[in-house]
Amino acid sequence: VWDLASGTQKTEFPNFDAPFYTEDSRLFALVYYSSSKPTEVWHVESREKLLEISVGIGGYGVAKSIAIAQAKHLTNHSPIKHIDDGIPTITLDREPQLPWPAMKVMWVDDQTLASNLSLGFALWDVDKKCVQETFLKGEWINAMTLLPSGEILAMNYDNETKIWDVNNPEELKVKITTTSVPTEWHHPKVFAPYGDQLAVGGKNGTVYVWHFENPESPMHFTGHTDEILSLAFSPDGKRIVSGSKDNTARVWDVDLGKEIAELTMETPSDPLDIVFSPCGNLIVGELNQEFRLWCAKEYKTVRVIPQSEVYRKTCPLVFSACSKYLAGATWWNKDRENLAIRIWDVSSGEQIHAFNGHNSSVQSMAFSPDGAMLATACRNGTILVWDCKPYL
Repeated sequence: VWDLASGTQKTEFPNFDAPFYTEDSRLFALVYYSSSKPTEVWHVESREKLLEISVGIGGYGVAKSIAIAQAKHLTNHSPIKHIDDGIPTITLDREPQLPWPAMKVMWVDDQTLASNLSLGFALWDVDKKCVQETFLKGEWINAMTLLPSGEILAMNYDNETKIWDVNNPEELKVKITTTSVPTEWHHPKVFAPYGDQLAVGGKNGTVYVWHFENPESPMHFTGHTDEILSLAFSPDGKRIVSGSKDNTARVWDVDLGKEIAELTMETPSDPLDIVFSPCGNLIVGELNQEFRLWCAKEYKTVRVIPQSEVYRKTCPLVFSACSKYLAGATWWNKDRENLAIRIWDVSSGEQIHAFNGHNSSVQSMAFSPDGAMLATACRNGTILVWDCKPYL
C-alpha cells in the first residue's frame, strides 16, 4: 500500500494477490493456490478470510469477478466481524474449457455439434446446451471431419501427426512420422471428403498431400511462391483449391499433383479463405474487400460481392448443405464494434440477414445438415448457435 502524496510505501501485506477496495475503503485481496483448490477472498487489514470460490467455469478471472461483487455485497450489509459464522463458499460448476484461439466446430447431425476442447474433443447436445460425451482428453485437436459413413476423424500434430477415429480412440488410424513432415507446416489442414487423404499448406508455398495407405510419402504440389493461407478439397475429393500469400488461387488435380487452373482476379489479393460448394459447382474465395464466386468447371468468375471498408475481410466462409446460401464472418472491421455473421443468397448475391453477438473474431462456422441452424466458434472460446429458419 502506497501513499500517493509522497510516493512512499506505507505498509506491506505478503502472500496476497489482486487487491481491490470496496466503496467504504476496505481493502480485500485474493489468495490463489491452484486450479484444483478454491480461490480465497481475504479482508487484508484484519487478516480474515471472507469467502472461498471454486474456480469452475471461466477460471480465475470469473472467480475474481465474483469475489469482488460478493465482498462489496457483504461489506455493504454488515461489518466484517459479523460476517463469518463459517466461511461462505461459492461453488461453480465446471464446464469444458474451449481452446483459444484455434476453435473448430462441425455438425454430426441436426441436434449434435462437435468441437475441439483445450485438450480433447466433445459432442454437444444443442437442445440441452451441454456436452454429451468427450474423447481424446489428453490430445490437442487441430482438425476434424465427419465422413459419409458417420465416422469422425480427429487429428493432432506435434512431433508426429496422429489421426484417430473418434469412436475408437484407443487405436490410431494413421500416424505420420517426423521424417515425412515438413518443418514449415502452417495452419491450413484439411481432410479429403472420404477421409483417405490429408492436405496441409506450407509456409514455402508447397501443398502437401498424404494418402493414408502410404503415409510416409506425401505428394508435393508446387507452383505457389509464398505461404499457403487456405485449402479446400472438392466434394468428390479429386481436386484441391489453394489460396496463397503470393496473391493467387490455384486448382490442383489430386491424383496427378498438377495444377489445373489459376482462378481469375481483377486485383491480386491474398485469399484468406476459399471453399467449394457442397454441390461442387462453385468455388468461393475471400479477397480482402470482396468475395468472389467462380465456376468450378470452367474456373471463370460467376459473381463478385463487394465488401465495404467496415466489413473488410469476410472469413471464414461456409455454404449451406443445399449450396443455396453462403455465410461469412466478419474477421475484421474498422471499429471492431460489429463482428456480424452475415448470410447471402448465392443465386442473387443479396445479403438476407446479419446476426450480431460475437465480440471477437470467428474461427470456424458450420450450417446444420438441414440448414436450420448455424454454429459459429469464436476466438474467445465461445460457440454460438443461430436460428436461420426465419431468414432462409
